[in-house]
Amino acid sequence: MAAEDKEAKVAELLSHTLAHKSHESLIWLPRYRHRLAITSAWSIAPGSHVLDIGCGQGESSLTLAVELGPSSRVTGIDTASIDYGTPYTIRASQSHMLASPYGNRLAFAQTDAATLLTVPHAFAAATLCHSLWYFPSPASVDALFATLARANIPRAYVAEYGFRAGAPDQLPHLLAARTFALFHAYVSEAADPGEAYNVRTAPDVQAIIGAAGAAGYRVVREGVITPGPDYAEGGLEVRHAAGEKFAASVKEKGLAPEKEAEVLALAERVREAVREVGRDGLVPSMDVWWAEFGLGE
Repeated sequence: MAAEDKEAKVAELLSHTLAHKSHESLIWLPRYRHRLAITSAWSIAPGSHVLDIGCGQGESSLTLAVELGPSSRVTGIDTASIDYGTPYTIRASQSHMLASPYGNRLAFAQTDAATLLTVPHAFAAATLCHSLWYFPSPASVDALFATLARANIPRAYVAEYGFRAGAPDQLPHLLAARTFALFHAYVSEAADPGEAYNVRTAPDVQAIIGAAGAAGYRVVREGVITPGPDYAEGGLEVRHAAGEKFAASVKEKGLAPEKEAEVLALAERVREAVREVGRDGLVPSMDVWWAEFGLGE
C-alpha cells in the first residue's frame, strides 16, 4: 500500500472513531497504522464474514470492515462491560462506528465465542488482533481454538506480541509483559483475585501454535511486523510496570513473600532496562508475530 493511500485510510478510520483530540497523535493514528499493517499481512479475502474476537472499542473490527469491502461482514465480540472505557466507553465507541458509513458491515456483541457459536454462523474466518494476551488462563486460550474448530471456522488469524526484542530498546516492553503475566498468574491463584489487570495470560508464539494445533489448526503463513516508532502501546505498559502505583498494587495483594519479591524483582529489571536504553519518552513496542491458521491442513 502506497504511503499516501495508507495515510488516507488512517484518516478515514479516525474520522469514524470517538477519539479525544489530545490522544489522536499519541494513540489513534499509530494504532490504526498498525492495524492496517496487520490486516494487510493477513490478506483475508474481500467480502468475507469475519468474527473479530476481543474487539474492545472496535478499532480492529472497523479496520477489517473498511479493508474487506462493501460485501464484508465483521462481527466484533468482547466480554468486557460495554460501560468500560475512558474517556469514551465501549458502548459509545461502538455505537459511533455503527452510525458511520461502514455500520452496515459491522455488528458488535458483549459475549464470548463459545456462547455466540452455540447458534450456527457462516464465518469464513476468526481474527484475534492483540486480544489473546488478555485471556484469563492458558486453558481459556485452548478452549477458544477448540470452540472455533467445533464451529468449523476454516481460518483463524492471529496478531500478538512475539516476546521477541529485535532491538535492544524493545527489551523493556518484553520485560514489562513478563512482569504483568507473572503477577496475573500469582494473583489468579488467590481465593479472591480481585480486579483483573489488562495483560493477563500473555501466551507466547509457541503456546499459541500449541493451543491452535491441539484443536486441529496449523500455521499456513506467518511473519513479523515491527510497530512504527510512534506506536505507544508497549511504552505505556513499560511506564506502568516501572511505576510506583504498580509496585504498591503488588504489595497490597498479599501474595506469599517469595512471589511478591519475584514480581517486584522483575519490575526492577524493567526499570534497569529503561535506564540502559537511555532514551527520553516512551520506549518502543516489541515486534508483533502474525499468523494465518488453517483448520485440518
